Amino acid sequence: MTCAFGAGLLIYALFLAGGNYNNLFRNWATNPPDKERYAKEFSKILVLIALAPIISGVLSLFISKLVSAVILGVLLILFIVIGVNHMKKYL
Repeated sequence: MTCAFGAGLLIYALFLAGGNYNNLFRNWATNPPDKERYAKEFSKILVLIALAPIISGVLSLFISKLVSAVILGVLLILFIVIGVNHMKKYL
């Protein structure tokens, strides 16, 4: 299930990679100076965040479900912090 969620996020990131700012949910909540660049950079961060459930899903095939859930939580927090710090430049 986590791999499917990660794949869904990757597909959404692919749509955003084209730079269409209107594909962003809540696009009315931000007003970046360069909307196309913002959408492209957001898609890169979304790919990074999508890796967390994919990695956790693959690891859950080989290790304990509890350990893979902890790895998922740690990776999500780490990738979101990296993404927030990266996106501050584009607001």
